[in-house]
Order: sequence, then C-alpha cells, then structure tokens
Amino acid sequence: MIETAAQSYVGVAMGYPSAMPPESGTATTWVHVLTWSYLALEWIVRVVMIPVVMRKKSPQAAMAWLMVIFFEPLVGVFFYLLIGETHLGRKRLRRRLAAVERIRALRPMVELDGAIAAAQVPQEQRDLTRLTQTVSDMRALGGNTIELIDDTDVFLDRLVEAIDAAEHSAHLEYYIYSSDESGQRVSAALIRAAARGVRCRLLVDAAGSRAFLKRGAGELRRAGVSVTASMPVSLLRALLARIDLRNHRKIAVIDNRVAFTGSQNIINADYGSRRIGAWRDLSVRIEGPAAFQLQRVFLEDWTAERPNEQLDFGTAPMTPLLVGDVSIQSAPSGPGAENTAFSDLLLACINEAQERLVMTTPYFVPDEPIMASLRVAALRGVRVELVIPEKGNHPLVNAAARSYFGALIDAGIRVRLHTNGLLHAKTLAVDDAFTLIGSGNFDIRSFTLNFELMQLFFGAEAVRELERFHQKCIEESKPLPQAQWRSRGRLARLGDEFARLLSPLL
Repeated sequence: MIETAAQSYVGVAMGYPSAMPPESGTATTWVHVLTWSYLALEWIVRVVMIPVVMRKKSPQAAMAWLMVIFFEPLVGVFFYLLIGETHLGRKRLRRRLAAVERIRALRPMVELDGAIAAAQVPQEQRDLTRLTQTVSDMRALGGNTIELIDDTDVFLDRLVEAIDAAEHSAHLEYYIYSSDESGQRVSAALIRAAARGVRCRLLVDAAGSRAFLKRGAGELRRAGVSVTASMPVSLLRALLARIDLRNHRKIAVIDNRVAFTGSQNIINADYGSRRIGAWRDLSVRIEGPAAFQLQRVFLEDWTAERPNEQLDFGTAPMTPLLVGDVSIQSAPSGPGAENTAFSDLLLACINEAQERLVMTTPYFVPDEPIMASLRVAALRGVRVELVIPEKGNHPLVNAAARSYFGALIDAGIRVRLHTNGLLHAKTLAVDDAFTLIGSGNFDIRSFTLNFELMQLFFGAEAVRELERFHQKCIEESKPLPQAQWRSRGRLARLGDEFARLLSPLL
C-alpha cells in the first residue's frame, strides 16, 4: 500500500496524466526504481542531517529545523543550507576581524579614560557596565548630552543641519537608505558637504537599500561621496555563507563630535506604504565623547567592506568636549565571532529591574532565557509593561509574537497594543536608573543574525526623556485583557502556535 502510494506520487510528479504510471513493464520498472530511490534519498537526508542540526547551540532552533527536515527532507535541507548556519564566510570573517584589530590599535586616540564615566554610573549598575564592556569591548563614557527625537521630519532636520555644519567628516551607516523625499534631502546635504571638501562616506545594507544602490548611489559617487554596500547578496555567495545576515545598524557621525543612532532609517515615515500608517521611530542625537564610539563602530563596518582603504578618523579634532552629564555605553553585536552581546545585555538589564520595566519593540520573538527573565521579573513584583504594535508588517512574525502573550499575561505582565501607526522604536527603561535604546528588535533575528547597535544611557536626563516617550506610547495604546485574549478562536490560537514552532528560524 505504501509502495503504491509512493508510485502514485512519483507518477504525478513525472507528469503522467493519472496517479498511476504506465502499464508497460519497462516503465513500471523505472517507476519502482525512482520511487525507492526517492524514498531512500529522503531517509538518507533525515539521518545525515540529525548530527548536523544538533550542533546548533539552541535546542529550540535544532528542534524546529528537524521538524521541517523530517516533514519535507529535500525542501528542508535546501533551506537549511541557505539560511540554517550563522556564518559570514571565511573571507568576510577575516576582513571583519582585521578591521576590528586595526581600530583597536588606534584606541588611545579615540577613547577617554573610563574613570570619567565611572563616577557618573550608579554603584548598582557598575556590574552592568562591566558586563557590557566584556561582551562589546566598549567603555562607558561620560560628559555627553542627548536629544531624543520621535518625529521623522524633525530627525531629518537635525541630521541635515549637522551635515551642513560639517567641516571635516560626515559618516553615515543605515540599513534602509531610500531615494524618496527623505533620502533626497540627506543626499543633497552630503553633496553640499562634499563640495566644501568634507570627507563623506555612506555605508548602506545591500539588501535593505537595494533600490537606492541601483538608482541613487551614482549621483552621490559622482559628487565625491564614497558609497559602499554592506553585506552584498548574490546566489553565488549563498553557496559560501548565509545571505540573510544583515547590517541593521543606524549611525551618523559628524566631525567626531555629533552622532545620531536609534531605530530611524533614511526613508519617509510611511515606509512606502500607507496601509498601517506612519512608522514611529526613536532616534538619539548625541554630542560628546560617546560620538567617538559610534565612529569606531562605523569604521569597523566600513573597513570590513573596503579593507584596502586607508583608515582614518577624518581631520576633525580628536579632543572631545565634555558637554553634559549623561554617561553612554555602546554595545555593538552581530554574527561571526559567537557574539551574543545584545541578548546578554538585554538579559542583564531585565535582571537589574527592581520596581518597573517598560519595553517597546515592533517585533517580539524572545528566546527562552529572555522569556524566563521577564516572567521572573513580574513574579518578583516588578511592574513589567510591553508595548508592541497592534498591526505589524510581518504576518508570520506577528503570529509568533502573539503565541507568547498568554504566558506573559499569566505572569502579570501588562501587554499593550499600540494603535497609532507602527511603533518601530526599540527601547527599554529600568526603574529610574538607566535606559537602553538602539536598532535591535527583541527577537531572535536581532539577537543572533543581524549586526545591531544598542546603547545604555545613565543619568536623570536620559531617564526623563525616555519616560516621556514611553508615556506617549502608552497613551496611544490599549491594554490586552486576559479574558479577551483567552476568548480567541481555536483556529487563531492554532495558527499562532504553529508560527511559534518556527520562531527559532525567524
């Protein structure tokens, strides 16, 4: 019976008009051979892939891949070879490590004594700064001032203003750089700066900014702006390394003095679609010594793509001004060197909370340690609030996120659905002590696959600024009651749970 079914399957696949193969003896023999060869190949794939997949550090990811491979062996192994392993490729990894070493050799030029910042970090958070320095090789630096910007037009005004004031260098790095009105404004500012003799560099992700690289980069290059694609994508590269590892960072550094970072890309607020509404991003304008750390991150990424270019920090003065009382510590993370800086930092931040913890993120697909730490925080009396968009732009990711809501609500975590556009800000505030802002989503992709940049901010000014933003987000949100959530239809729950099975692969 099994053999007959298999023959029918292969017969249809070979294009026969009916499920059964031709009755001639030769054809029947070949169908038998093909049938059993196909079945044998499937089982060989299943057996061979077990030890390959089990090498993955995450048991959840291993089980998800095994499920896919056992159901559809050939399709599963194809996708595993395409996106199953987190590796950059030998050549790219060597270039990135070499770029990091070149920057480290210049460290005395670009970092102040850590004692300057240590005096401004509360004693209770010194362990957090030590952990961050260990996993990211970045010190906490004091003497900064910040401005939080949650409006795309205001962000563009401030960025263009900074580029127009540049005297020495303007370095920009963005996941999405569009050729729309927003991108044209920034491009025009870079062209004006290049005409004044300012050293202008623009690094954009090859996938996120694909359209710009095809249509808009040429004008900038002709005007003297250096434009480079980060993490190029091609079918040939897919044979050597994973192609969906992306540079998700958002950085701009002007004259080693002023910097911008956060979640804002260079694109109109509607991101090319008015279906959901305007995207709500959060950027930070930084002035002070912390701009040097972002310059360092930019140059590491730039040099990894252009290893033969002379490394320099521009001709801007190397003595930063101490202009405020905010201490900032950067935490770049990404694949390649088993770097778990982002997830380690997020876990440590959650564990620091004593009274209140507020999180905003567009995509919430946590790993097991993060999920457990949130539940434990709520169970020990911390008021935990999670604000996420009511409507997202990735249906499968949104469904996976919904599958976690029940456990969160049961633990006493307040889940709020933001209704005014798509909340794209990635933030966390712990008590009245510190905040975390950056480019990384609170999901497995940002933890392990993307190059991200998160920053810790210490000081009353930083906490007050983010509290105002969080209060605005909460006012624009509606709570998710437990009874309402439990009353969902069985089909909706089943779909969410299925998406959760795939969450380690998202």
